[in-house]
Amino acid sequence: MGEAAVNRADLIVTVGKLAEGIAAGAGFASGRVVSCPDAAAAVAVLRKILRGNEVVLVKASRGMHLETVVDALCAGGERG
Repeated sequence: MGEAAVNRADLIVTVGKLAEGIAAGAGFASGRVVSCPDAAAAVAVLRKILRGNEVVLVKASRGMHLETVVDALCAGGERG
């Protein structure tokens, strides 16, 4: 997953302390990585940068509960 993401993704957003090394391990440049402490912070970051025509892949273990990110982005609402 990491190598494919480096070649195709414009940005990677990690959630949680344990995920911070994922982007570095995959070879992402620091300007293409945003590390968030939790799902709510990830939603806030994504709402600021997404314009509505992007593809977003949310990949996590079930324990991270990142369905809250998907639900928030699909619900739309005001962008900050």
